[in-house]
Formats: sequence, structure tokens, C-alpha cells
Amino acid sequence: MFITSNMMRWWKGLKMNKKRVFLIGNGESRKSFNLNLLKDKGVVYGCNGLYRDYTPDAITCVDPGIMHEIYDSGYAKSNTVYYRGWTPIPAMMYDDMVNTHKQDMKTRLGSEPKIIESEKPEGTQEFVIHGSTALWQKKILEEERPYKGVGANIIFISWLHPEDKVRAISDYQSIGPDMKTGDLGYSAGPTALSIACLVEKPDEVFLIGCDLYSNSGKFNNMYKGTNHYEREDIDAVIPQNWLNQYHSTFLLNSDTDFYKVNEKSHTKGDLVNRKIDEWDDLMNIHYITQEELINRFLI
Repeated sequence: MFITSNMMRWWKGLKMNKKRVFLIGNGESRKSFNLNLLKDKGVVYGCNGLYRDYTPDAITCVDPGIMHEIYDSGYAKSNTVYYRGWTPIPAMMYDDMVNTHKQDMKTRLGSEPKIIESEKPEGTQEFVIHGSTALWQKKILEEERPYKGVGANIIFISWLHPEDKVRAISDYQSIGPDMKTGDLGYSAGPTALSIACLVEKPDEVFLIGCDLYSNSGKFNNMYKGTNHYEREDIDAVIPQNWLNQYHSTFLLNSDTDFYKVNEKSHTKGDLVNRKIDEWDDLMNIHYITQEELINRFLI
């Protein structure tokens, strides 16, 4: 079969018309990747601290500390965020809710919680409150550096802006082949991927900076050592939950092609840039390097 110039143009047009999503993880492999190359090339989803450096189309958060940090920065007034358990409470219930949280945490943990509260915008009628603890063998973690930079026994309070762009994860995450919605309890990255697949219905998804593993044996994250993140000397996270959660989304979206974008080609002993054994049963997961992504899809 001969490939004519018309056929080639048709193939290129088909390729260009594919709907693409870029999922930005916070693994250190993306340190040198220019995220601005993604502009107008697809829809960009990210999570947590990414908002500090880059504004994607959507940010996903599941932990109280980083949710409140992002909200209190004003980011959610004009940018879409997907949050877990973000329940507005009428201002008239402030004293009751705060006192209840304080008493409960003091009773359970033996010490008075610290309160981190946002400024109250004029005219606001609602707030969100979360209690956050860090326990080891039923005792509050004590470290020379406060846990994740903020402490281990905290009450976060954010006063709400009248028209923010917070979306509830439970309304946008798909459950099972019937595509019902509900919060699956995934970590931030897998949650962002699940939401992106349901909302955007992409043909292709590119996972950038989703390292999963660490080559140093220590915590692998662009924002390590900053507020709401682990210290630099903490052991690497065991990735089994992430692997399983991503796998479930790949399987559920079998008509979508997923590309794990590695910083470079795999070499012996390299955990971050290797193929993932747990995904070998899937036909829709592929591996490319950052250079291949740029040359094949971004220019």
C-alpha cells in the first residue's frame, strides 16, 4: 500500500484533532521541563503545590493543609480547584464548630490544637474547617522541624469568598463502568487523572512528573521541605496505592491512550524512568521521554 500526500495530511489532521490532557505530577523529574510548552496543546491538570509556579486548567487537592493554603492565597477565586470534603458552614456556627473541634482534638491528642485561620472577607457568610493531626502509635509526632512545616495538631479555618471556583471531588470522579460519580479516596495525582478523564473525555493523556518511585530512597517531590510537604530526609513513599489507583483509571478508560513521560530513557537501576510491572497487563499505557513528547506532540 502506497501512502499518498493526501493520506499523510489526513493522518496529521487526525493526530492534531485528538483531545489531549496533560497531568502534571510533582516528582522531581519535571524540574527542567518547561510547562509553558503545553500552552494551547491540551488541557492541563495538576495537584497541590503546582499552583505556586504554574497555573493549570485545574488543580486537585485532597489534604486539608494544602487545600487551605491554596484557598487562602486567593487562587480559587479565579482558578478551578477540585477539593475533598470542602463543606461550607454558616458563619453563625463558627463558635460552636471551633470549640467542638478544639475540645475533641484536645481530648483525643492531649494538647490544645493550633489554629490557622484566613482573613475574613467583608460580607462573607460561610467558612470551612478541618482538623489535621499526624500520629505515630497514637501519639502526636514531635520533630525538630514541625510536621510538614506547620505542626501535627492543627485546625485550619478558611473564610469563603462569595463566588469561588471550588468543585467537589465527589461530583466529578467516576466510579465503575456505569460512570456514576463519587469520591474514591484516591491520592491527589490519581484523583486528578480520574477527574480529567471524566470531565475532558480525552483521546490521549500525558503524565509528566509522575515519578512514583525515588532513585535516592528519599522523598521525591518538587516541594519537599516546604509547608504541607515532607522533609528532604524522609524516606520515599511506598507507591503501591498510587500504582493501583492509576491502574484502575487506565483500565476504566480503555479507549484512552496514556503516556508516562519519563525524564530520560531507562538505564539499569533507574526506578523512576522504568516501565511499571504492575501495568503490564494494560494495552493503553505507553512510555516516552520528555524529549520525545516535545518533538512528537508539542512542536
